[in-house]
Amino acid sequence: MSNPLKQILLKMARLSKSDQRWIISKLSSAQAQRFNQEQGEQLLQDARRFRKLNTDLQPLICRNTQKTPSFHQRLSEYPALYIAIVLEQGNYVWQEQFLTRFDKDGSIKHLLTTQVKPLKCSTRQVLFRQWENTLSFDEQMETIDG
Repeated sequence: MSNPLKQILLKMARLSKSDQRWIISKLSSAQAQRFNQEQGEQLLQDARRFRKLNTDLQPLICRNTQKTPSFHQRLSEYPALYIAIVLEQGNYVWQEQFLTRFDKDGSIKHLLTTQVKPLKCSTRQVLFRQWENTLSFDEQMETIDG
């Protein structure tokens, strides 16, 4: 198991059980399969034992906000229309942060408002699934969490 997965599970353990179940229910089938392979339910149950520990998460938060996730960099290398479709389909909490950093000329934002909506829904979904399949389990968990 990777260290980022441990950190994610420890953060999830601090949430209520209903919120934890909600997060797990939002995993794609590939993510859920990987979660089960990693024995995520058992690990989450173990992490619940440590949820009340007083740990300083601020260094982790500061370190993560200054560093751009690798999937942001990879996504920025795709054509603008592809990026716009992924952002529209994903409804990510980090969308504005991504646009601020990588959309200096405003072309992606323009495509989001003008050209993405007229595309067939099935086309957008297929392209979005293609993008999700390029992500590792840790990255998929990170895209959910932001």
